[in-house]
Amino acid sequence: MSPLLCLCCLDFGWNLARTKCLAGLIIALVKVRTVNFAQLATALPGGALKDPKYKRVQRLFRTFPLDFSTVARFIVSQLPDGQYLLTLDRTNWKFGQTNINILC
Repeated sequence: MSPLLCLCCLDFGWNLARTKCLAGLIIALVKVRTVNFAQLATALPGGALKDPKYKRVQRLFRTFPLDFSTVARFIVSQLPDGQYLLTLDRTNWKFGQTNINILC
């Protein structure tokens, strides 16, 4: 079991399959430097083809409520002690005629 998978198991307490998917996504995010599911699927570990990996990522976000405060605590717990500068970013997407503005 990889160190990242062990950390995710301890902090999130999810079942192993979901935790492996999350750990794989974290590694894929670092590799491809995008949140595009199709590109993430190509970088996920494992022997499956791209389409099943893509569907796995979709299923994770569609069927499982992700608690962002838990994710934030996990990220901060992995940082060394010290002061940090928080940067906010806003994105604007268009879904049909609807504008979706997200500040993160």
